[in-house]
Amino acid sequence: MKTFLSHIILVLASSVLFSTVALSAESPANLAEVQQKMDDITTALSRNINLFEGIRDRLAGLGQANANYDEQKNIWLSSFLTLSAISAICEYENDLLTLFMELKEKNRGHFYEVRMMSLGTSIQQIAIMNRQIEINHRLITHEAQEKKLIDTEKKLILSSSDLLQKSLALIKSLQP
Repeated sequence: MKTFLSHIILVLASSVLFSTVALSAESPANLAEVQQKMDDITTALSRNINLFEGIRDRLAGLGQANANYDEQKNIWLSSFLTLSAISAICEYENDLLTLFMELKEKNRGHFYEVRMMSLGTSIQQIAIMNRQIEINHRLITHEAQEKKLIDTEKKLILSSSDLLQKSLALIKSLQP
């Protein structure tokens, strides 16, 4: 278990560092630059998605998942489901970003507005869901193993939101 947590923390730290250092907010000079930066974003989002799955799997094996029905378990399940939803949003946006960047310019032009709207909505949804998870964490008693995952979970959610914000900025920079 310590190895699993250490691995998650190490990968998350590199993801967070990567997303803040390598993907600066400067506007790209051309499509090739944007493509490279978007590839970096989708790679980091893919890592985050895998980390979300690892956290969910680990949480599912802990005591709250196996507790009898009560309010604490309901709140815990709410957090678990919300984390799953955030992961699904990231996966959805990651796939659509990849497809968007693979379009020829004449076809890509039809999708700028909808991609920007979708990314903006996803960023807002993740912010709301993150708030829900924060409230849930304050309301329930956590086992020691869960407490270790909470900080990692918070950083992963913020990193994912940051990556989506950077991809939105890149798409805006490409828009004619």
